[in-house]
Amino acid sequence: VEVDITSLGSATLLNVLDNNGNAQTASATGLLTFGPYDNGTNVIITVENDDDSACSVVSNSLTQLACPPENDECVNAITLTAGGVFADNEIVATNVAATRNPADHDPTSVPVTCDTSGFLTSGKDVWFNVVAPDSGSLTIETGSNGDSNMTDTALYVYRGASCSELTYEKCSADMATTNFSRVQLTGL
Repeated sequence: VEVDITSLGSATLLNVLDNNGNAQTASATGLLTFGPYDNGTNVIITVENDDDSACSVVSNSLTQLACPPENDECVNAITLTAGGVFADNEIVATNVAATRNPADHDPTSVPVTCDTSGFLTSGKDVWFNVVAPDSGSLTIETGSNGDSNMTDTALYVYRGASCSELTYEKCSADMATTNFSRVQLTGL
């Protein structure tokens, strides 16, 4: 947790402490770093004026439940293996603790019909990449691995040689009979 001291006000010294017994002092503006903390730890930061204990600021409770997955950003996409049978090439992945990066998507390029679950405004994206097979046809789909917490998915497929050159290709919010998603591509 970084505490950014932007002003000392009338104080000559600030006492900065967390609710886990860690304390630092600040006599100038700048960053103070607390932690690391185990995932799930509730952290509350208090900043007190050393000259006037009645003058203090207390943060809201800060909690990180999990670290973002390795493929949280496009540049760290996990490579998929193209194959003929879904179950033969499956991978188990998560978007738990994934971040929302508005720069990852151009909402004007994605049809509204693909955004039935509100992905473009609230989705937590994770990234994968795959090289199209010689046939030029590819099906990308999601499915359940038995985890009852995973109940709905959305796929957005982009084409490009690098993360900075992506062009929207196709999307799927749900298959007809489930809340899982499938995108079929041809002519690649």
